[in-house]
Amino acid sequence: FWKFLETPLLDGLYWDMWYNNKSMAENKSFIYYENLLLGVPRLRQLKVRNGSCTIPEDLKDEIQECYDVYSVSNEDSAPFGPGNGTAWTYTKEKDLNGSSHWGFIATYSGAGYYLDLSRTREESAGQISALKKNLWLDRGTRATFIDFSIYNANVNLFCIVRLLVEFPAT
Repeated sequence: FWKFLETPLLDGLYWDMWYNNKSMAENKSFIYYENLLLGVPRLRQLKVRNGSCTIPEDLKDEIQECYDVYSVSNEDSAPFGPGNGTAWTYTKEKDLNGSSHWGFIATYSGAGYYLDLSRTREESAGQISALKKNLWLDRGTRATFIDFSIYNANVNLFCIVRLLVEFPAT
């Protein structure tokens, strides 16, 4: 997941050179030369609580942690990590103006822990590096979303993109 964020995603979202190696206009972010990135991309994750599954009595001395499959009732909403900012504190679905999303493994709520990336590649790379360093993803993570919007003037088309990565219970 981190390898995808650090290179292919950032390279795809933040183009700074034209095909003839001339710099793009400042504060403009084009994807494949034609699609204007609107706003900033958002990373969001949903986690489940430790102890959300049942450990057989005979194994309780050996197994200390248990993270169940995702469900809204198992969702973790406790602050974690450094605890400062929206990446480390839970935000409710209505506060995010979110909606549920049907994945391959589960249907996920529109809530969670989120981080809005920057308008520049360098700042976004730093934000992603900080998330990775502080273990933003852990054993309780069940889904991460990457959301962004683009506009293509050639065909007058707005496109809302949501990439979902699911982490099944193991």
